[in-house]
Amino acid sequence: NRTTTTLYSETITPWFAPLTFFLPMFYQYGIIIDKLADGKVFLSFGYGFSGPSKSNNFISHTTLLANIDPSTVVTGDASWQDNLYNFGGWGVRYGCGGTWAYNATLAGPYCEFVETREGGGSERTRYRIVTKNPELIARWLRGEITE
Repeated sequence: NRTTTTLYSETITPWFAPLTFFLPMFYQYGIIIDKLADGKVFLSFGYGFSGPSKSNNFISHTTLLANIDPSTVVTGDASWQDNLYNFGGWGVRYGCGGTWAYNATLAGPYCEFVETREGGGSERTRYRIVTKNPELIARWLRGEITE
């Protein structure tokens, strides 16, 4: 039984959505925190026709909250220049510093964190996600909120 309960959800229509007429997978950006019946809590973020897909692909990502290193969670506010210089633009971008950015707004608040996955050696990936509520998302990712 894979029953899920949505604990948090937000969506943003990216500023560039009108430019993606032939790419409907970029119509909506979102963040979803879901809890499975077995108690595992997942974070999904990225793009999709109506929000992020809950499967890992190029435009969205899903991870267990348990895989996020709480000591790496930071919040900030990026200007459009920061997004342009550090990530080369908006959408799904890979920055020079090795951070994957999911930028849906020209400028604004974000939450950044490191995901650690075990397997053959520890793989660590840094993500920056745009959010309307960076402090709230940070509390979830640090484990300060559980339900």
